[in-house]
Amino acid sequence: MQTAGLMVGYNDGTFKPDGKLTRAEAVKVLNVLFNRTPLTGAVTPTFSDVPATHWAYADIEAAAQK
Repeated sequence: MQTAGLMVGYNDGTFKPDGKLTRAEAVKVLNVLFNRTPLTGAVTPTFSDVPATHWAYADIEAAAQK
């Protein structure tokens, strides 16, 4: 997954292959697979549990588009 560029690890340089995949991480991977770019300019969050400050906010918003 890392070699293929689907998962690049964490900002601190770690990679946790035995860790549980979060919803946000899954969305990020799927966006890479589908060549979907992060959505820019989304001001109002679509989901109440994903604030605009969340690291995957732009990816989650992109995945939520029709």
